Amino acid sequence: MKKSKSFKEAPKSFRYTVLGNPLSQSKVDNTEPRLWDDYKQARFNYIQSLKNQHEKKCRQLVDDPIQLEATFYVKPHVEFINTPILSLFNFMCKTIQGVICKKNCAISSVRLKKIYDEKPRTEIKIVRLQ
Repeated sequence: MKKSKSFKEAPKSFRYTVLGNPLSQSKVDNTEPRLWDDYKQARFNYIQSLKNQHEKKCRQLVDDPIQLEATFYVKPHVEFINTPILSLFNFMCKTIQGVICKKNCAISSVRLKKIYDEKPRTEIKIVRLQ
């Protein structure tokens, strides 16, 4: 199997920290403009933060199979207690596509955690698989 150019030039692993709570799109109702605007703004901020961090580490999109580990630190408020971790993961996957990796189908292995903390953030580790 031929190795891609990004495989040779990109580091083996990446770590990112995105401040703020990720939002679950399932919690957003299109009929409520304020919530939809909050969701779009949170997604934009999330993407910009990841993009800025990724460009400092590697200027190319990763197109190799990856292992993704994510820890979601969320404030212990009622809206986040009932948010399924898979909804948070879905939000994150939609933001990394085209920013860190070319396609979400590159994700071969996943580890997720949700921890309650007063400092909301998402810590992401991506390891390229060989």
